[in-house]
Amino acid sequence: MAIQLNDLAWNQWWLDVGTLPSVVGLPVDQSLLLWGELFWARYHRDAVVYLDVGGRRRLVYQAVRRWEADFAHIRFATEHDLDVVLPGKEVANRNATYMTRF
Repeated sequence: MAIQLNDLAWNQWWLDVGTLPSVVGLPVDQSLLLWGELFWARYHRDAVVYLDVGGRRRLVYQAVRRWEADFAHIRFATEHDLDVVLPGKEVANRNATYMTRF
């Protein structure tokens, strides 16, 4: 996946965190950590990566902080969080987290 995304040279893309457990076969937090270890070591593009966190914000945040500790080219920043307002809802749900590489 990392090689293909490197070749595509996208400057922004989205990872569906909810599908990782079904692909990896582990709980969300463990799936993210394993995926991140394998992926970030091979991904070398400067890009904004959005993570669809849904109700798993804390688990995702912990995994992203671990990625930052393990990979110097990963940076977490909340300034690009996305707020999605669903029809009929008065309060926005923060559902995406962002990382960039530099």
